[in-house]
Amino acid sequence: AEADLPRFPRGVRRPPPDNAFDTRAERVKGVRDAVADQLNLDRGFLMPRDQMEEIARKNPRSIAELGNMEGIRKWQVEVMGTKIVEALG
Repeated sequence: AEADLPRFPRGVRRPPPDNAFDTRAERVKGVRDAVADQLNLDRGFLMPRDQMEEIARKNPRSIAELGNMEGIRKWQVEVMGTKIVEALG
């Protein structure tokens, strides 16, 4: 029945699009894709989308900041940390 369907609450606004976030996310994705191709690894294995988006949101300015992010593995930082920070810089 229509009454049983979920409804989006009225008056709740979604955050405006963040073009800077989109740009940062594309840069991180570009680094991830290039490194994955170099290493002949599956791109999603090397770094899944949710990790790339979190990096784009937090916008780390150093390898240390990137390495301290929750969920980011030490080997990911070693393999592509410098390139990610440079791409975001």
